[in-house]
Amino acid sequence: MLLFPISVMQLAGLGDPRSEALLVRCLESKNVILVGVCEGGLAVLKKTESLPQIAKRLAGAPSDVVPVLAWPLAQFNDPSAEALLGKYVPDAE
Repeated sequence: MLLFPISVMQLAGLGDPRSEALLVRCLESKNVILVGVCEGGLAVLKKTESLPQIAKRLAGAPSDVVPVLAWPLAQFNDPSAEALLGKYVPDAE
């Protein structure tokens, strides 16, 4: 059963740079909802340096959840993130 991570969603949405370490750690979670929320939080913070960790998570994720995990990349508004999104969601335009 996947639990919806309300408290992490709130933290991710704050845009507080102190949350970065927790958000990066959450990328390793088995809860794909949590991973997506953390990706979105890193996007709010514009932490493009987290893209290699996100790419690693996407590469190891089951194929049926990869598109869901890739969509938060669009929030970065960064060419590197957009290229990574395009790799996993080819019709993301």
